[in-house]
Amino acid sequence: LTIQLERVIVADKDGRTNALDLLGWKISLNTQGGTSGGGGGTGDGGDPSTTDKFSLDLNAEAGNQGVMTLGSVVAGQRVEVQLYGTDLTNLKQYTFDLEYNAAHLSPVDGTQGVLTEGFVAPGLDLTVPAVVTFGGATFGSEIAGSGHLATVVFEVLPGLVDAGKTTIRLAKVGYGLSFAELTFFTPDQTIAIQTAKLDVSGGGDGGTGGDGGGSVTPSAGDGTWTLDLDATIGDQAVRELTVAAGKEFTVEFINNQGVTNSLGGQLNFEFDPTKVEPVSGSIKGIAALLGSAAIEGNTIRFTLASLGGVSVDQGHIGEIKFKTAASFTGETTITLVSASIGNADNFEQTPSEPNVSVVIREGVATVVANPDFDGDGEIGFRDFVAFAQRYGSKSADPLYDAKLDLDSNGEIGFRDFVMFAQVYGKPASAFVAPGQ
Repeated sequence: LTIQLERVIVADKDGRTNALDLLGWKISLNTQGGTSGGGGGTGDGGDPSTTDKFSLDLNAEAGNQGVMTLGSVVAGQRVEVQLYGTDLTNLKQYTFDLEYNAAHLSPVDGTQGVLTEGFVAPGLDLTVPAVVTFGGATFGSEIAGSGHLATVVFEVLPGLVDAGKTTIRLAKVGYGLSFAELTFFTPDQTIAIQTAKLDVSGGGDGGTGGDGGGSVTPSAGDGTWTLDLDATIGDQAVRELTVAAGKEFTVEFINNQGVTNSLGGQLNFEFDPTKVEPVSGSIKGIAALLGSAAIEGNTIRFTLASLGGVSVDQGHIGEIKFKTAASFTGETTITLVSASIGNADNFEQTPSEPNVSVVIREGVATVVANPDFDGDGEIGFRDFVAFAQRYGSKSADPLYDAKLDLDSNGEIGFRDFVMFAQVYGKPASAFVAPGQ
């Protein structure tokens, strides 16, 4: 199907008209992924391989992870649908349609991707029922390459909880080689979203600690090292955590061998790669990461090292983040199987096999508000910056973060600011949430 725009007549307020001849301004649509003729051409008839130019991904991390199914979502949760393009040339404008079930999902936001950074967009177009249209255009130079084009955010509605599963279909994508021509493709790709189980494996809500009641229990190991699932520095004795699918959490590693002046450490963790994955770029601690982390199958090994001695506070050596799989269900363990710590006082390396573990369970984590947002144990300037960036946001806004809503009323407002100001400059333990 070819549509050609030949003439536009513009009238001013006094009724005077001016005709603009636009011969050759065409768009064409081919269900096999054909290419627009543009400039008066008729197109090449279609190359089926062009349908591979576009794909969807349900993983919010950078890069196309190819996640086609997202599990364990709950009502009110926001789901990011990423659109990626491959081997695009001379891209100056684009548009795409996502078909969805309006009883299950509600589109709430659209943003440009890494490849289209700087493109302008009119916002989400919801003119057609159960179809959301989004896109963008640039008045600058053409873009070429592969990468992240856009993100559309959906909110999960209660209707999906009743249905159990829904789909989103990438029905159409069009992009322009110039402003005078568009090429449309019909990838016909579908992704699936499933609801969370109402009963967390093993019973109990898990919370942010406690035994959770599951069949797997954390191991204290040989006592040389401790793992803690609370982001605050020091051992908060959180050995079990309830985490939703596709979410990150922090594992702190603490040494109990009495080293107060350290050169760093070497650690080896084991995990179930079908349940969780390490976020290697998140590793930090008392010393810098030496080289890069080595991830092989179900293990991750890395070294923190310093040329001079570093003071060890409360045994804290460092932390690493993991992320639950998009289809995460049940429960899993993360185990520190071997480790060594460097003593800066005698330059000795003390190896051990801690075999200490923590347990992660499926579910929706309870957010405990505390103004120590960065988890360093003190309510300081970085926490204030984080608070200021989200001040005024409400629970329905993309910027809203429940851990900054100190009074838990669904809005980060002035009362939260007053509560923050009262404990600014104090340790995290100084804050007492309302009702506690």
